[in-house]
Amino acid sequence: MNNRHAWVLLCALAAGCSEHSHVAKVDGSGVSATASGAASGEPTEQELRDFEFRRYEAIEAQGGLQLTVSGQSMVIHPKVYDVHKDHCTPAPSGAPSAYECDLTVKMSLSGRDEPREKGERVSVKKSATGDWIAWQD
Repeated sequence: MNNRHAWVLLCALAAGCSEHSHVAKVDGSGVSATASGAASGEPTEQELRDFEFRRYEAIEAQGGLQLTVSGQSMVIHPKVYDVHKDHCTPAPSGAPSAYECDLTVKMSLSGRDEPREKGERVSVKKSATGDWIAWQD
């Protein structure tokens, strides 16, 4: 078998495996991401909650979040009330212990307005000390 045929066969096998794993995720036949977190190595809901609270506390410690809207600068002071993990997937780059996680975050922009839920996606990686930290590819 020449190299071209080997590559075609390898690509066909990879596509087939990828297709089957995608079907399993879509049809919901697996265990939920929250329940399977510890077994698969992905962050648990509590770990992501702690990560988000630390992240927003760091923003506040730096004086808030500077925004410019329509030429006017303002500082907002977001406050997090609750965090729920929707699901996580391994990072596309294949970095060990790196995940992209979709969250539902209940927060307000000033700490005085009514809290609202919003979707948020975070990229996290387990540090050498075992903590979940922000990660970029």
